[in-house]
Amino acid sequence: MNSLLFSYMPDETPKKPNSKFGKHIIKALMLVLIVISIGFISAFLAMNYFGEHFIKKFLQAKIQEVSQGVYEIDFDEFNFNLLSGKTTITGFKLIPNEERYEELRKLGVSESPFPNRLDPVRENPTSSAARK
Repeated sequence: MNSLLFSYMPDETPKKPNSKFGKHIIKALMLVLIVISIGFISAFLAMNYFGEHFIKKFLQAKIQEVSQGVYEIDFDEFNFNLLSGKTTITGFKLIPNEERYEELRKLGVSESPFPNRLDPVRENPTSSAARK
């Protein structure tokens, strides 16, 4: 009798139910995560490599528009970090257009947006004493 009890053991271990729905959800979430990551990386690279050109042209156009053509700007390099929000401009030049200024003056534009002469910037004596 003992041999009958032990001889009736199943050959296979019971299988867990296969969850195809759960696997599809995980694959879909991974695909969405990969697409979003590729999008962010592409936008970051595009802003770093191509953003300087677009921002330079935008700033040049705005300065000419606001100053009515009296001033132009130029700079050698424009760097910005999207993560920290830090912007660095090197070699900045503010170039006056004296012919345009004289033309506006002759036309009677009494309120020039910018003066024709800038006073030199002087260091505040109290700030230099505070640094020492």
